[in-house]
Parts: sequence; C-alpha cells; structure tokens
Amino acid sequence: CTGNKLSERDQYLRAIADLNKGGLGTQTKTAAECQSALDVFLKLRTSVKPKDESDTMIPEKPLVAVGFAAPMCFAKAGDCAAAYRTFKAMDAAKGPGDGYKFKDSDKEKEKHMRKGFESLVPICKGK
Repeated sequence: CTGNKLSERDQYLRAIADLNKGGLGTQTKTAAECQSALDVFLKLRTSVKPKDESDTMIPEKPLVAVGFAAPMCFAKAGDCAAAYRTFKAMDAAKGPGDGYKFKDSDKEKEKHMRKGFESLVPICKGK
C-alpha cells in the first residue's frame, strides 16, 4: 500500500500498518506520522468493509485491533499527552459495552482511564 492515489481500502490498510509499525514494531514514527495514520484510520474504520468472509485484512473490531498500537505509536514518538488523548478517543469511539463505562463521577472515570492507560502504555506512566 504505497503511493498517493490509493483506494480507501488501501489507505485504511496503510494506516493500520503504520500504527502497528510505530506502536508495536521496531520503527519509531513521529507524532505527526502517528496522527496522520490515526486520522485516516478513524475516518475510514466504519466505511471500509471486508470483501467477503475470507478477507482477514480488514479487522472485525478495528478499535480493538489497533487499541494498543495507536497510543503506543505516540508514546514511542515521545508524546505521552497525545498517547493518552488517543487512548481516550479510541475508548470513546467504541460501541456500547466495549469501552470504559462508569456510573462513577467524572473524577473516578478519569482515575480509572489513567490507570488503564498506564498499564497499557507503561512508558508514559506518570507523564
């Protein structure tokens, strides 16, 4: 998936690959590269569908599929604030029952979100 004239499917697959490379792989992306990939991913995640039942390239639960890689991409780029914003945005975009849902106060929710983030992205603990 290279070039500037990609189909939406290829743009989406490249965004997922870039987030995974930057978050899980040995590559370090810049925060701008992570943001660009995240923007494309979030824009296309609901519109790009698998071609058929055997198309495993398109994740069934895209927010879960890159839920760790996206914040880690920013963390490895040295931007823990963006990593946390991404963690929260990914959670907020999840459907009912898939994200952090609390009956507690906003302060309690924030405490739980921060704890979950720091356990998922330990290089940003306390940052």
